[in-house]
Amino acid sequence: MSFQVFSRGRLFAAACVLAAGPAAAAVFTVGPGADCSHVRVQDALDAAAANGPEEDEIRLVAAEHTLQRLRVEQQSVTVSGGWASCAADALPVGATALIGGHEAGAPGTDAVLRVRADGLYTDVTLRRLVIRDGSGGADGHGGGIDAAGSVRLVLQDVEVLDNRVDGNGGGIALAGTNLAGVLELHAGVRIAGNVAGQAGGGVYLERASARIRADRTEIGGNRAARGGGLAAVGGSIGIGSVGEPDVQHDATGARITGNAAQRGGGVHLEAGALFDAHELALSFNHAEEAGGGLYASGGAQVRMQRSYSNVFAVQCSGADCARIEGNQAGDGCPGTRGEGGGLYLEADTRATLRQLALIDNCAWGSPGAISWGTQLDLEGVLVAGNRLTWREGANYTGRRVISYASRVGAVPARRGCRS
Repeated sequence: MSFQVFSRGRLFAAACVLAAGPAAAAVFTVGPGADCSHVRVQDALDAAAANGPEEDEIRLVAAEHTLQRLRVEQQSVTVSGGWASCAADALPVGATALIGGHEAGAPGTDAVLRVRADGLYTDVTLRRLVIRDGSGGADGHGGGIDAAGSVRLVLQDVEVLDNRVDGNGGGIALAGTNLAGVLELHAGVRIAGNVAGQAGGGVYLERASARIRADRTEIGGNRAARGGGLAAVGGSIGIGSVGEPDVQHDATGARITGNAAQRGGGVHLEAGALFDAHELALSFNHAEEAGGGLYASGGAQVRMQRSYSNVFAVQCSGADCARIEGNQAGDGCPGTRGEGGGLYLEADTRATLRQLALIDNCAWGSPGAISWGTQLDLEGVLVAGNRLTWREGANYTGRRVISYASRVGAVPARRGCRS
C-alpha cells in the first residue's frame, strides 16, 4: 500500500475547489442607478454566461434600450423587464423596450435577440418586454428573435412588434434540432406588424413546436409570402392550455387575426406539420391566392375545436371563441379569383373541425373551405354568411361554400358531417 503526501497548501487549495463547486444562480440588474450591476443589457448577459450553467435572471429597469443586437449562446437565462429600480425589493411597474433600430423608427441591421443552443438544452424566458424594429441580419431570418437549436423559448407579457426580414420569421424564427426547439407563448403575448419576405410574418417554425396559451395571446397584422401570421415546416403547433393552471373558464382565447400573405393569410402548414387549436379565433386574414385563414399542404394535419370535451382545460367564455371568421381569398370580397376563404387543404392533408363557427368568409370559389383529395371531418359546425362570386351564365359546377374535389391521380376526397 502506498500513500501520497500533500502539503498543507495543496490540501487547502483542493478543499477550496471542492467547496466552490458550480456557481449558484444569480440576479443581475440593468439600469442607470448606482445600485444596478450593469448599464448595458449585453454586459449583463455576458456576466450571466460567465457565472456558470445555472439559470440566472437579468432584471431590466423600465426604459428603452436602442441599438440592440443581443446574443445568448449555450445559456439558460430569464430576462424580465419593467422593474421600478435595481433595488432588491423593487416591483415591476411596466415593460422594457429592446429596440433594434439604428435610428428612431428605422429597422435595425440584425435580430434584436439571437439565441443559439447547440447540443445542450437551453431555457430562455422573456417577461414584460417590447421587442421591435429588428432585422434578420446575415442569415435573413428572425427579425425580433432569431433562435436555433435545442432551445425552449418562453414569452409572457411580451410584445414583438414591427420587425422586418427578407427571409423567414419577421417577428420570431425558431429552427429546432430534431424537433427539440420549443416556443411557448404564455398569457399576454402580442406579435404584430412584422413582415417576412418568405414565410411566417409573425412566427416561423422549422423542425420545432409551438405551445400557445388560449388566453390574451394574439398574432395579428403581420405579412409574408406564405403564412402571414404563422408558418410551420414540420413540427407541431398546439393552442390551448399552456403555461398556467389549466382550470380557467373565463379565458379570452387565442387570436390569429388581420394577417396577410399570398397563400395562407393567417397560417401556412407544410411538411407534415400538426396544427391542433382549441379556443382559437382565426379571423379576418387575407390571402391573395388561396387559404385566407389557413393553407395546408404536404401531409399537414389540422384540428380546430372548442375545449368542451376537457373540463380541466382552458375554456374561452366569449362569443367569439373557436371560429374561422371573416377571412378572404382573392382580390375582393368576393372578387374575380381566389380559393378557400376559410381553409385551403391540398391533397394528402387532413382536417377536423368541431364545435366552432365557419362564418362570413369569402372567396371567388369555396369561401368556407376547399378540400383536394383530403379528409375533412365536420362535427357541430355552424356554417353561415360565407360569400362567393356569382355571375350570370357562368358554370358553377363544384363552386360551393364547402367544396370537395380530386385532381388527376389523387385519392377522392372523403368527408364527414356530424351534428
